[in-house]
Amino acid sequence: MGAQPRRDHKIDIQFLSEGELSASRNRIIEAENKCTCEVEIRIAPKLDRSYMKRPIPSFLLIILILVALPFGVWGTVTAVYTPEPQIAFEIAPYPFTSNTVLAAKLGRITMTSTTGVIYTPSFVQISSASGAVSVSGLMKGYAGGDFVPGSQDFYTYSVAYPNGLGAEPVLQVLYGNVWPIIQNDSCAITTLPFYVDIFLVNMNIVDRHAAVGHRPASYFKENSPYTLPSNFNPTFVVAAAARSGVSVGWYAGDGTITDPNLGAYVTTDAPGGTGTTTPVIGPGAYTSDPNNPNSPGLIYGDPPTQPTTPTYEVFFEASQADFTISDAYTGKVRINTAKIKVLDGVEGQTYARDIIFTDSGTTNSFKLKSSEGASTISYDLYFETANKKVNYGERISWSDLVPFPLINERGLWIGGIKKNEVDQRLSGSYSDTIYVNIVSPL
Repeated sequence: MGAQPRRDHKIDIQFLSEGELSASRNRIIEAENKCTCEVEIRIAPKLDRSYMKRPIPSFLLIILILVALPFGVWGTVTAVYTPEPQIAFEIAPYPFTSNTVLAAKLGRITMTSTTGVIYTPSFVQISSASGAVSVSGLMKGYAGGDFVPGSQDFYTYSVAYPNGLGAEPVLQVLYGNVWPIIQNDSCAITTLPFYVDIFLVNMNIVDRHAAVGHRPASYFKENSPYTLPSNFNPTFVVAAAARSGVSVGWYAGDGTITDPNLGAYVTTDAPGGTGTTTPVIGPGAYTSDPNNPNSPGLIYGDPPTQPTTPTYEVFFEASQADFTISDAYTGKVRINTAKIKVLDGVEGQTYARDIIFTDSGTTNSFKLKSSEGASTISYDLYFETANKKVNYGERISWSDLVPFPLINERGLWIGGIKKNEVDQRLSGSYSDTIYVNIVSPL
C-alpha cells in the first residue's frame, strides 16, 4: 500500500510576474474581433510539507495556417497584401520626387519563395484596376483659375523593389488584363522579401522623377474630398513563372494560367481576398466621406481621425499563492486576481468580454493530474466570487469593463477538493493546465 498524504498538505501556486516574462509572453493582448487567446496556468500541489516551486507560464497561442498552390519542383511563392487603412492624396509620396505629382498609396504586396527566388512576377486579371480612373472634385483648369467641379484621369502604378527597399524601384503603369511587375521577359528576383507598392497617380509616365504637365498637384484643392466612380472596386491577382526562361506572355497569356510547368497564381493573404483575387482597397479605407468609409473617394490632405478599436490586456495580481489543501475540502481558497485593462477605450463607455475556462484533460471537468501516473484529484473552480462556480467550457460574461487608467478585477478560487479522494492518493506532484479563453460576446 502506498504512503498516505498528510492532512496539512499545502498547495503552492506560482504565477510569473510581468518582469519574469519575455516581452512576447508576459501579457495577453486581444484586439476586438480577433482570434481567441489562451492563458496557461499551472497548479502544482505537493502532497507533503515541501513546496512545489514551479513557475506558471502564460502564453499567447497562435496557429498559422499557410495555404499554398503547388509550383511543381520549383517551390512555392506566397504573398501578403497589406492595404492602407486610410487612403488620401498627398504631394510626391516616395518614390515620386516632383511636387507636381499628386498620388495616394493604396497598399503593399510582400512576396517570398521557399526556394529563395521569384521568377518573372506579374499582375493578371487586373482589368478592374488598370487604365484611367476618373477622379472628381474641385480643381483648376489653368494656373490662375478658380477651383471648380471637374474630373481628371488618374492611373494605377506598381512600384517594385527587386533589390530591396531603399534601392532604385521599378515603376509600371497598369494596363489591360495582364501586366509585368518588373518586365515581360524572364527575370529572377533573389532579394526577398520582394516588395511591391500600389499607387493612384495623376499621370501615366513611367518615371518617378517626371513632372506632371496637365493639372499638376497645385491645381487640386487641399483638404477637399475627391470621389471615384461609384462602381470602383479594383482587384488584382499576382502570378509568377515556374522557372527561368519563361516570359509573362508565355505563362500568363490573356490572364489565365493553364500550364503549371510554366507558371502559377500566387496565393495572397489579404483582407477580403479569396486567396488569389485581392481587393486593392482595404475595408473602410475611403476618406472622402467620414460618415461612409466604404464610399469610393479620398481626401487631398490628412484623412479624418478614425475611432480606435479597444484592446484588452489581461494579467494577474500575484506571482505566487500558497494554501493548505485541507482549506479546500469544505471552503474556497482564493488563488489570484485576474485583471483586465481596456486600452484605447472611450471614457464613459463600458465594454464586455466572455471568459471560457477549460483545462488540459479530456473529461470536461477540472482535475489535478499526477506527475508520476494516472491518478487525478477533482476540484472546482470559481470566478468573480467564491460562490460562482465555473461550468467547464461555458461562457462567462465579464461586462461593465471600464477603460484604462481604471483596471477591472475579478477573483479566482479553488474548492471542492474531497478529503477522501486525497487520502487515496500517493504523495507527489499534481498539476493541471487551466485555459482562459477571452472572446467577443455572442
